[in-house]
Amino acid sequence: MNCGKCKAYIPAGLNFTHCPDCGADLEEAARRDRERLEQERKEADLLQKLTEREGRHFNYIEALFFSFFSARFYRDVFRRWKGSGVLYLAFVIPFGLIPYFLGLQRQADGYVARIVEPSVRQMPRLTFSNGQMSYDGPSPLAIHNPEDNSVLAVFDTTKTNADLKDIPGYIIMTSRQLAIRESNGQARIVNFSPDAHAVLTSEIVMHWVNQGTRLFTYFLYPFFWLGSWVFFLVIFLFYAMLTKLVCRLFKVPATFQDAYRLTAIAFTPVLLVDGLLSIWWPDGLADSISYFGPMFFILFAVLCNRIPKNMEAA
Repeated sequence: MNCGKCKAYIPAGLNFTHCPDCGADLEEAARRDRERLEQERKEADLLQKLTEREGRHFNYIEALFFSFFSARFYRDVFRRWKGSGVLYLAFVIPFGLIPYFLGLQRQADGYVARIVEPSVRQMPRLTFSNGQMSYDGPSPLAIHNPEDNSVLAVFDTTKTNADLKDIPGYIIMTSRQLAIRESNGQARIVNFSPDAHAVLTSEIVMHWVNQGTRLFTYFLYPFFWLGSWVFFLVIFLFYAMLTKLVCRLFKVPATFQDAYRLTAIAFTPVLLVDGLLSIWWPDGLADSISYFGPMFFILFAVLCNRIPKNMEAA
């Protein structure tokens, strides 16, 4: 045993009544240890009785609904579920990300409809044959930004070599070359293949654009999911400490693993609602849910697991 005052180790075989280091009463320390162990045993028995009395067991799918209001659900999470809730967090995050990606897709579609499509519709029907580009219409032909009328691209069949020095746009296509202005201001030159025989229309380009925006969004989704999962795993360490403190305040016996699991489940309503509010409601309301929502549901989850007074007396 250890001395309750100075924490010195006292071998069990020695019949000391007082600590040889600080003189503290060892019998009093032993009595307190026995009372603590007995209290922990009683609390464990009470939690087991409560679990058996509830009867209902919940799964991950049901958690998406019952986490908003069910005290019985939070008792089942606290008393029967195992682990830290890490796998559950990986399960629920994709549902929370769906509204964000719907909003991202809507913004991308809006940009395409507002800027890209009107610009592409100005493009003539291009024919590529024997390494040469041609089209019917005046040359040079400039493609303008529909918002500010700035030059985006130039088609010029009167030239063979592409040069962006005197062109304000980002793209110039001559009869034999394509030049693209890169972010550093330098031009990337592409020569048309003499074996290429194709027709490029604005409809084909718009099909590529629409497919590309959707594929890019789908490509980003797993990376956002993984990043969000790691982010919440770290953030929940601090929230779990808060949950543990709330558990102690309301005399709910909980390990740190229990507190972490309860935190992960209590965040479910916030994750699901915050994404929707960020799209269709003002930013201030979404921010308020993000700040105060976790505190409310953590407190609710802890209070749901308080031992009833009538069972404490028993």
